[in-house]
Amino acid sequence: MDWMEQVKAKQMRRNQILFDRNSVLLLPLRHQIAKQSHIVIVAWCLSCLETLVQELSAQLPEEQRARQALDICRRWARGEEKMPQAKAAILSVHAIAKEQQDPVICALAHAIGQGLGSIHVETHAIGMVLYDLSAQVYALGIDHCREGVEQRLHWYEERLTYWSGQEGLQTQPWAAFLQKERPNKEALLLKREE
Repeated sequence: MDWMEQVKAKQMRRNQILFDRNSVLLLPLRHQIAKQSHIVIVAWCLSCLETLVQELSAQLPEEQRARQALDICRRWARGEEKMPQAKAAILSVHAIAKEQQDPVICALAHAIGQGLGSIHVETHAIGMVLYDLSAQVYALGIDHCREGVEQRLHWYEERLTYWSGQEGLQTQPWAAFLQKERPNKEALLLKREE
C-alpha cells in the first residue's frame, strides 16, 4: 500500500497523527534508527529539533516553552539537569498542543516533545518524525504534500547518517545514563514485530 493511502485513511478517520511507527514510509528510517547508539539518536534529535523549534516559533512568536525545553533537555543529555525538570519541560511542550486548535501547531508541538523524549528512550525518536510529517501534510494539504513529506523524510535520513558518522561523538560530555551500553529499544520493537 502506498503511504499516501495510509495517510488519507487516517485523515478520513479524523486522526490527529497521520503516520504511525508501522507506516510504510517510515520503516526504512526505523531500521536506520535501530542500528544507532542512544547517543547518536539523541544528537540527531537535538539537531533536528532546532529546526522544529524555529518553525513553531514562526507560528507562535511569543511562545517560549519549546525553546526552553530544548535548552533544558540539552543540559539533561549532558548530565547537567535532572530528569524531573526535563520531564516537566517536555510536558509543557505537549501542553502547547492541547492549548491550540491549528493542527500544524499541535503536530509540531508533539513532534518536539517526542524528540526531546528520545533522551529518555530511543523509541520516542520516530515519534518526532511521524508528528512532524503529519504537520507537513496539514501545512501543505493532503493533495499537495507528497513531495514535501518525502523531502522532509529524506532530510531526517540524511541528518541521521551525518550523526552516525561523527567520530568522537561518544566521547563528548554526555549524561552517565546515555553512556551505558544497552540494547536499542527501537531494534527490540522491530524484532518483536517481525
